[in-house]
Amino acid sequence: METTRTIVLKLHPTAEQASELDATLRTFASACDHIADVARREHMTNEVLIQRVCYHEVREMFGLSANLAIRAIARVCAVLKVPEKAHSAFKPTSIDYDARIFSFREWDWAVSLTLLHSRQRVETRPGEHQKSVLKGTKPTAAQLVKRDGRFFAHPDRRGSPGADRTKRVPGSRPGHRQDRDHQRRSGA
Repeated sequence: METTRTIVLKLHPTAEQASELDATLRTFASACDHIADVARREHMTNEVLIQRVCYHEVREMFGLSANLAIRAIARVCAVLKVPEKAHSAFKPTSIDYDARIFSFREWDWAVSLTLLHSRQRVETRPGEHQKSVLKGTKPTAAQLVKRDGRFFAHPDRRGSPGADRTKRVPGSRPGHRQDRDHQRRSGA
């Protein structure tokens, strides 16, 4: 079984980058609100159907890249499927990124993000814990988050559970996987 760990990296954007990050967050939230209105009007929560109805319109109206438009549609569909959140408005606090619009560069500890008008390399200053967890990995997704006026990247790191744990996880059985593998090989 594969697990996903999310690491929090504080971003250190220049003033120009911070302005574009803010603009991207605001535009993404506005696009989500528009998509949600269309989905409610059409009574749909299926990503493929909503994409057919409003993808081109969202790209033209809001100037989002193709993948940011797809991420906005995916976010809206996920939210609309939860009855308690079906009528809520979107706030400019986060954006989901996938491997096509996000990359992490270990050699200079920076993240590269597709924003509203450009692709930007934004510096991070990770601590020893973040460095040890991210060293040698290639995160394939992340979330851009704005909290208390600061920006963060939350890259996902995939791996096997226990790969970097030193103590036993409550509720797990030591040797369980080895027993199962032994039974498979021996035909028992």
